Amino acid sequence: MRPDNELKLGRYSHVRASLKGIVLVLSVIFPILYLLSIGPVGAATKSSKNEATLLAVQKIYRPVIWLRENTNLKKPLDAYARLWGVKLGL
Repeated sequence: MRPDNELKLGRYSHVRASLKGIVLVLSVIFPILYLLSIGPVGAATKSSKNEATLLAVQKIYRPVIWLRENTNLKKPLDAYARLWGVKLGL
């Protein structure tokens, strides 16, 4: 016979495994969605005259701009942004 605490832990092991899988998937998907969101956000704000909005967008996407300027992602990010009618680079 198994001890009571082992039964209790075993009963929820599939839940722990599912949570680990969900966390793993989300930790991959959210950064990709963040990176790809620069296109639609840039398109939505490119004609904005609101200084506060533009500064907020620049702050939010500063890591993406850093990736563009300091890695080999410049050409792919620029091409993706052009699909949205956005020119990256400040």
